[in-house]
Amino acid sequence: MELRREPASRDLEQFALEAARPAWPRVPDVTRDELIELVRRVRAGQAAGDPGADYHLLVLEVNVAHPRPFGVIEQDAPPERIVDELLAHRPIAPVERSASRPGWKSASDGKAPRTAKCLGR
Repeated sequence: MELRREPASRDLEQFALEAARPAWPRVPDVTRDELIELVRRVRAGQAAGDPGADYHLLVLEVNVAHPRPFGVIEQDAPPERIVDELLAHRPIAPVERSASRPGWKSASDGKAPRTAKCLGR
C-alpha cells in the first residue's frame, strides 16, 4: 500500500481505497497469464495516470522473486517477455556455515565461537 505519497496528491476516496486494500496481496499459485495481465495493467495505468497502477505493481512485486520488477517492466519489451524475465530470477540461497569450520558454534558441542581468533586478535 502506497500511503507514503503526499496527502495532497490524492483525494479522500483514493486514500480510503488504498487503506482498504491488503498490505501484501500474495496470490497463491499465480499463473504466468495473470502476471502478464498485471504487467499490462501497470503499464496502461501508469500511462493514463491511474492511481490503481500502484496497487497492480504491488501485487506483481509480492508475487515474484525478482527484487526490482518495476525496473524490468520499464524495459521496451512485450509483457510476455517481461514476465519470463521476472520468473527466471532465482534469489541467491544463503550459505550454511559448517560447524566444523573454526570460529563457528555447533549446536551439538555448545562451545562459543572463537571470535577473538577470527578477528585476528
